[in-house]
Amino acid sequence: MCYEELIETLKAGGTDGLRLAYEQFYRSVYQAAFFILRDPGLAEDVTHDVFLKLGERIGQLRDPAKLESWLCQMAVNSARDLLRRRGRNVLCAEIRDEGVAFAEGSPEAATEKQEQSSILRQCISRLPPDYRSVIYLRFYLDQSIEQISATLDIPSGSVKSRLSRAKQRIRHWLERDGQEKRLQDEEDIDEPTAIVKIEKTGKEIP
Repeated sequence: MCYEELIETLKAGGTDGLRLAYEQFYRSVYQAAFFILRDPGLAEDVTHDVFLKLGERIGQLRDPAKLESWLCQMAVNSARDLLRRRGRNVLCAEIRDEGVAFAEGSPEAATEKQEQSSILRQCISRLPPDYRSVIYLRFYLDQSIEQISATLDIPSGSVKSRLSRAKQRIRHWLERDGQEKRLQDEEDIDEPTAIVKIEKTGKEIP
């Protein structure tokens, strides 16, 4: 079922649309929530909350092609709201390995790629939730500064400031652990390795 048909089914009410959306987008929504919360149980709660509210909010979606991205934005905002209500930073010691990009070629190359992704994920998991939010929206959902500003309801200047500080912290941790040069020597980099690359080269964020 294409996104347009799914959206029409959701607007019609009933459980069929919600079931189909849940089956198709559960993984993406869960990963977005977990990225902010770093807690499997809380991420699961937020994921279910997003789908429970989907039926009443589907009319707010302007572009059917962005349905998945829109759901992930809902998850990010719900996760941030949960953290604010709890008044503390929820962290999980165990980093989820799903979604790691493996290098093609030898098993050694794949192992190296997985190790590098794990290092970066550990650095990102140490960031405050507000910093993780802008990192996720910018580098995983590929949103512009203006889009992030609208999603999080904060000024564009605050978005740029949080991105800059987040990248500086990641770079500091990598330098301290002696990992930055090894990551930057990779020619075939993937996100979030590009976060380090951008910070090092001084590339302007659009």
